[in-house]
Amino acid sequence: MGIATVDPEPALEPLYVEAEREHGHMCPGVVLGVRMAVTGMRALGVDPFAPSADLRVTVETRRCATDALQAATRTSLGRGSLAVRDLGKMAATFSLAGGTRAVRVLALDSSRDAADHLLPGVEGRHERQTGAYRVLADSELFRVSQVELVEPARGHGKGARARVRCTRCGEEFEASRGAPRASEPLCANCGGQPYYRAAPGAP
Repeated sequence: MGIATVDPEPALEPLYVEAEREHGHMCPGVVLGVRMAVTGMRALGVDPFAPSADLRVTVETRRCATDALQAATRTSLGRGSLAVRDLGKMAATFSLAGGTRAVRVLALDSSRDAADHLLPGVEGRHERQTGAYRVLADSELFRVSQVELVEPARGHGKGARARVRCTRCGEEFEASRGAPRASEPLCANCGGQPYYRAAPGAP
């Protein structure tokens, strides 16, 4: 069976340029991230060249593609339109604020082998992947699934968010970010979901 390819879309070139600038260099992950962003937005019904301000993206990796996804979708961690849940998977979920309907795009492991077969004369696997990912068909690169979010996608919004004081450490935090199902206000760290601890011997 042959490998499905498409003609490169000239309209994607500015997205590649912006993603390269955001990431610092061009690599397979940057191309894959741009293609993933465009595929996800189109599947959601969003114009990839004029993304909606309501677009919400959750990325499941902290690799190169994350920078490309942020650049191509015009989403932002600071605005709350981009979230990173590092599950170690090359995947992203696309949704609109306030809704639970979403599209999840997963990069196929087989795309690496497809790149090797498509451009066998190009020396260097990264170079083969960077070139091939521009022209491989979406079906060769991704699995697209219609999914439903557990909670509606939200951004930060413009209003003040409720803050409470942790009954254990005394630090204030956003109430919605605390330890789930705690009987008293507990920050995530004190509630058993820490990401840091005091250094030995520290006061």
